[in-house]
Amino acid sequence: MNLSWSDSTFPICVMSHGSSNVAANSWEWQGTCNECAKKTQAPRDVFCDNFGSSRGSFPACLNTWCPGCYKDLTILRFPKQLPENDEGLVWRKKMDEERFDLARKGDTLFAPFQCDFCWFVNLKGRLCNSRQVEDRLCIAIIRRVNLDMFWSRETSTIHGMYRIYEQARRSSDVLGIRTSIHLQRKPWPLVDNVGFGDAMLLLWQSLQGGKTCADFQQFESIRKIRSLVTTMQQARGRETMDGVSFKDGTKSSTLFKTTSNSMLFSKFIKGCEKRMGRTIKQDAALALEVLVQIMRNLEKELEEVDDQHKRHRDIVMLGNFLLIGFCDALRGNEVFLVESSSLCKYNEQGRPHKRPHVLVPLMGRFKGETGERNVLRVLVEVTKSGLEVRKWIDRMVKLLKGEGRGHISSSPGPAFCNKDGSMLSYQYLNSLFHDELLYKVQEAHPELILPEVEVAEVYNLYRSLRRGATSRASALNYSETVINLNNRWRTTQSNKGKGGLKKMSQLYIDVCLVLDALLDFSTYL
Repeated sequence: MNLSWSDSTFPICVMSHGSSNVAANSWEWQGTCNECAKKTQAPRDVFCDNFGSSRGSFPACLNTWCPGCYKDLTILRFPKQLPENDEGLVWRKKMDEERFDLARKGDTLFAPFQCDFCWFVNLKGRLCNSRQVEDRLCIAIIRRVNLDMFWSRETSTIHGMYRIYEQARRSSDVLGIRTSIHLQRKPWPLVDNVGFGDAMLLLWQSLQGGKTCADFQQFESIRKIRSLVTTMQQARGRETMDGVSFKDGTKSSTLFKTTSNSMLFSKFIKGCEKRMGRTIKQDAALALEVLVQIMRNLEKELEEVDDQHKRHRDIVMLGNFLLIGFCDALRGNEVFLVESSSLCKYNEQGRPHKRPHVLVPLMGRFKGETGERNVLRVLVEVTKSGLEVRKWIDRMVKLLKGEGRGHISSSPGPAFCNKDGSMLSYQYLNSLFHDELLYKVQEAHPELILPEVEVAEVYNLYRSLRRGATSRASALNYSETVINLNNRWRTTQSNKGKGGLKKMSQLYIDVCLVLDALLDFSTYL
């Protein structure tokens, strides 16, 4: 990060210890632009709310700018999202060249504004020293917070509201009355009670390297600081006692006064999100045709590998993970909850049924729920496209029993495990998945996965299986009842979504009541 800053780019601060001859009414303030020395007029131009006022022992603030002169300082390169194509080439629109980079006429009418130097005094308790790099850095970040706050509203909105304001002002002058538009701008206290410092921290964090970009972090990452601040403030005794609670039947809500919900911070966070944008990198849906090809490849390789070889074990684990995740539309982390002893115990349960099926027991903690619980899923033995679920789960059961797991006396544990019983790592299985996609599908069947697709970036076990299954279900025009019954098992097998530790045998009785509807989802995949 380059922190060099020439004196010519450092903003000028204007303060006075003497009488400033400032008009009593804030809408009549006049001044001189700190940058270009042109005459400025409130509320059209940028005036600090503390204009003409002395706070504590500090001199009166006389800082004002023309809208085009109050602009982003170039010491730091804050990220700004621009439209670009797949090759990363930016479409630069002339109308957006100065977007987010400077103030607009009337901005300070519609946002709580203190100049950079007044905020510096509030936060540091002293005047800014332009010779100190740390002070220059703070001024640059303060400027960016203010600009993001301004840009919470689009230019067309600001200009439209300012035109209406001017019309209302002229009308009130004709009538000789003061109305709600004659609101006085009053000086701020010498403290930060609106979360401005937290906003600065959030911006500074955005300049640190992230997972998806070496130069900055995504908005989705830095916004968590707001949640952190809110949670910590709510945890303090006084704020908790001051919270106002509302209850409607079984639902209740509590209102807390936190700085992260102030008008200034809310405007800032909205403007910051608009500037940075949200870069969404979703896992691509795994097409059924691709999965069928992978399973064919694994089946062929399994015939050639000795069952004592490590590769044999990897193939069994990966094949089962893919089939269970896809046929039941599970997230990757949920597949890891398949439990070994119950899987082996109930493996024969659905075989003699009039509609043969396979039982897949899940055990653990589920997102959005409290405590541990068991879940029992059912899959068809062979899908319409030829995915042999029963055959592959039989192989896993045989493997687990051969390693001393899966017996009645065995302790519960993960079915997707290493030889020592510890859970397989997601990264390891995901790398096996990528190898199958890249070397055995993409290279041999470019009609299924185009050569230019970056497999490791596009496909992952965490979401690709679930997205692939739900996309296939939509293409087959599955009824909403079938999709909801399959995807909402978190609520259908619990006490209104509150969880509960039922035995697998009890769950199977419940499952049998809607067995046909549950099997319909995996049957036609």
